[in-house]
Amino acid sequence: MFLLFDIGGTKTRVAAVEKDATVINEDQFLIFPTPELFDDGVEQIVNAAWELTGKKKLEAGCGGVGNPLNQAKSALINSSGKKVFIDWDQKPLRATLEKSLDCEIFLENDALLGGLGEAVFGAGKGTSLVGYLTVGTGVGGAKIENGKIAPNNFGFELGRQIIQIKKGSPIALRELISGRDIEKRFNQIPSEIKDPAFWQESAHYLAIGIYNAAIFWSVEKIVLGGTITKYIPLEKTQAEFSKLFTGLPFQPTIEKASLGELSGLYGALRNLKDKINS
Repeated sequence: MFLLFDIGGTKTRVAAVEKDATVINEDQFLIFPTPELFDDGVEQIVNAAWELTGKKKLEAGCGGVGNPLNQAKSALINSSGKKVFIDWDQKPLRATLEKSLDCEIFLENDALLGGLGEAVFGAGKGTSLVGYLTVGTGVGGAKIENGKIAPNNFGFELGRQIIQIKKGSPIALRELISGRDIEKRFNQIPSEIKDPAFWQESAHYLAIGIYNAAIFWSVEKIVLGGTITKYIPLEKTQAEFSKLFTGLPFQPTIEKASLGELSGLYGALRNLKDKINS
């Protein structure tokens, strides 16, 4: 069996599937709040794995993490800006899971796996060049080429792109539309903000981020994922994007992600199969 997991800034998802699986069913995964303590996080992932498999032998596992990883992709780094991962920083996540689960584990950035899942199994299926932008606790993204994560040096940090300059200081996309920064600015969780004008403005900023990704990546389709995109009106985003995207022969389409909270698990499944078969 394969173990799949997605460790986000708010929730962790764990699934167990047969190695020839192409679908993840509801009875094959568990969801729980991401623990702030590293030891608790590992313990809950391991317990979920044994509950889902009945303690059957695992062949391998793969999972995404909502935080930068070191070059060896074995531990989280630079976690000081994310309270939930402060205790995880620099700790041997891959080695600890491998020891506890007695199988090889692969770690990857969660946005890359989310993009891979949508490109292969979801809204981008059948498209060769797919851009993925996710807006949740943070903002991330991925470029997928022919069903594989495009070569990269440190992932695709779409949330760090500069959207505005205010009083001489740069403002990144994530500061304007990420769940974490919205809550920090308004002292409200995004789902409590009912002002349509705010979400219309957010659509404008999101469209700028999509435009930058589209012209630099030269993709056929942009897929939007993440919890916050539920509140940002898609039609307004598309309209703002169309205003910006002029003078070029082909305009990428924009679609909402279709796999919901399972996009990262589907990406982990595809990534793991590629690793095992390579």
